[in-house]
Amino acid sequence: MRRVLVACAALLLPASSADVAREEHGSLIVAVRSTGGLALCADKRRITHDGKHVDDQVKLRRLGPRAVAAHAGLRWAFSGDGTHFFDPAVVLEEVYRRVGLEDPTALLQAFAEEVHRRYAPMLPSTRPPPGQPDHGGRGHILFTTVVFSVDKGGRMGIARVTFRFDEVPPEALRHDVKVFPDQQNVVAFGNTKFLEELLGARKDTHPEARKDPGIAAALSHHEPLLPEKMALRFARRLIVHASRANTAWPDVSPTSDCGVLRRTGAFDEVKR
Repeated sequence: MRRVLVACAALLLPASSADVAREEHGSLIVAVRSTGGLALCADKRRITHDGKHVDDQVKLRRLGPRAVAAHAGLRWAFSGDGTHFFDPAVVLEEVYRRVGLEDPTALLQAFAEEVHRRYAPMLPSTRPPPGQPDHGGRGHILFTTVVFSVDKGGRMGIARVTFRFDEVPPEALRHDVKVFPDQQNVVAFGNTKFLEELLGARKDTHPEARKDPGIAAALSHHEPLLPEKMALRFARRLIVHASRANTAWPDVSPTSDCGVLRRTGAFDEVKR
């Protein structure tokens, strides 16, 4: 498989080490370009207010007629006077209705402004929920939102915004917007340490995953794009093995939601 590149947007990122962040966080969103469109898969894990893991969160959500949004990360904020819940999916949909999707970067910038307005006032008194890593006041990434889109000419685009709260004075909510080039056939967000090792230069990492038929077939494929079914299976199996490899979060579920974003803008959800 040619041009297999991983773009990481690590969640809960300590200021000094991205590797630690990827080991400590379980969420994973994978996009694989295929002959039928963009194959998307996302895990279903969610952390409850008391630190338990449940497997019921839909992280891929339709955004208008030509895009899919994915959200992963910390959306719970705990303060001394109770629990606040902030759902970036709802906010993004509200901003989309106002701004539209002619320019995904402009949409995410407008979304970021709204997040700052609504969410930033909560943050100076908040702390990560039970079970989340404590970075000793160095700050943590709260969540990443990704927009997978198709323009009217059928060209696909991927853009993401990541939010980080710096706890080092002056405390501030910061964000970063990035657009990914078309030639990247595999793009992942979240707990990407496993994928970087699997798809890197060394061929002796994660031998069990390399023997998985769904992964082995994709890695040995010689055409620029994977067939649609192969791409979906590849993305789903990546999430399974990334979950198994996550020793810091051993109860992360390997289940996922998947679908294909077509060049027409249609999004076909794929059931198991």
